[in-house]
Amino acid sequence: MSKTSNVVVCPSCGFLGSPSEDLASKVQALDSMKCPKCKADVTIRDAAAHMEKHIKVQGKNYVCDICNSKLPSMGAAERHVKQHLILQLSGTGLNRFICLVCGREFLTMKAALAHMKAHQ
Repeated sequence: MSKTSNVVVCPSCGFLGSPSEDLASKVQALDSMKCPKCKADVTIRDAAAHMEKHIKVQGKNYVCDICNSKLPSMGAAERHVKQHLILQLSGTGLNRFICLVCGREFLTMKAALAHMKAHQ
């Protein structure tokens, strides 16, 4: 999902909405989603595991195929790619982090990343 001022656009279906509860409830209602990198249809249950396919090995580094970040270990790379399944919303005075797999909201990225373990 990408942000355009105060409108959030879902790359899976084109949904337009304000960064509010309608987005979280829409995500919660999904059975599948499109991968932000390869646009493959992925079931919600398999989304986190699918993201790990976007890790490439280059020499001693593990590279995120989505943003080209270089990471020192496979574990760090696995944690990193799951960040691409978290949408950060701001502009309302508070940052909110929404899990694109299930729609749950968190106040910190750390809490959202800890939550992603539930989707493995």
